Amino acid sequence: MSDSRSVPRGPAAPNSVFSQRAMEAGASQHAITVRLASARAARSANNAAGRAPGCTHIVQSEASATKGRTMADIFQSLNLGAISLANRVVMAPMTRSRGGPQDEPTPMMVEYYRQRAGAGLIVTEGTQPCPAGKGYWRTPGIHSEAQVEGWRLVADAVHTAGGAIVLQIMHVGRAAVRANKDPGAETVAPSAIASRDPIPGPDGTPVSPDTPRALQTAEIAGVIETFAQAASRARRAGMDGVELHCTSGYLPMQFLSTGSNRRTDRYGGTAANRVRFVVETLEAIAGVIGADRVGLGCVSFPATLSTICMMTTRRTRTLPCSTLSIRWGLPICT
Repeated sequence: MSDSRSVPRGPAAPNSVFSQRAMEAGASQHAITVRLASARAARSANNAAGRAPGCTHIVQSEASATKGRTMADIFQSLNLGAISLANRVVMAPMTRSRGGPQDEPTPMMVEYYRQRAGAGLIVTEGTQPCPAGKGYWRTPGIHSEAQVEGWRLVADAVHTAGGAIVLQIMHVGRAAVRANKDPGAETVAPSAIASRDPIPGPDGTPVSPDTPRALQTAEIAGVIETFAQAASRARRAGMDGVELHCTSGYLPMQFLSTGSNRRTDRYGGTAANRVRFVVETLEAIAGVIGADRVGLGCVSFPATLSTICMMTTRRTRTLPCSTLSIRWGLPICT
């Protein structure tokens, strides 16, 4: 999940296994190696102190929540759906704003991801599926052949270094500044309600976002198709899978939220209607690349998440919630 701003957030507080998975924005391969070595040392100390085998201290601190279950070792390999991970460390997506003049991945990006291939899985920075999905300056896309070829170089570099990598698909919806977009690209959203959060323009100065055009009901299937096409291109570029960005106030979350979705059709109103866009998008992506290669970066609202899982299970046999990887949430208990 890329930050909704153009600058990276700092590292998460070390109070969960997920903090081990989220690599800092400035981490190099050396820093990752040191981080893993430190955790291994902590694991050895736990064993020497009589703590549960295979647990680092950071995991042991959450033992009360597991009610006696054995915690998995984050250094164990794992098959996450169709993707094989060398360990259970996941590098979180972080916007870098290093795309080229055609929003294609650059040599700097190839090296950036290669350096971090020691993580079990890398989730790339948010990548727009179409020109309308871009909101920030120099974010990469996955809607042209030049972009596909650029991402192929990234995927090849990560795989050669022994890692796995998935592409995060990010359509910003209303969170956009026109100066950051291609001249003919629109700003669209569930409803014609502008975001209140300023966004940096090409010179870095924050400006007010554009007021979006509300999507017509008949257009939504076409928008969903752009996500499916992006997923197909990501696989063609060698990515191991994709993650749907469904948080940070971007298009899928805009459909979920009553503050940005005032629609009166089948995509607005009730909770079941508001999650429809997300469910149909997940179905479309899974139909192209398989549900075992799809992740969901989702807002942490239990009611919303349970509704998404319920609808995907009810509506299709190809995307049961047991297969769908919610935020690539790797199991930490065995």
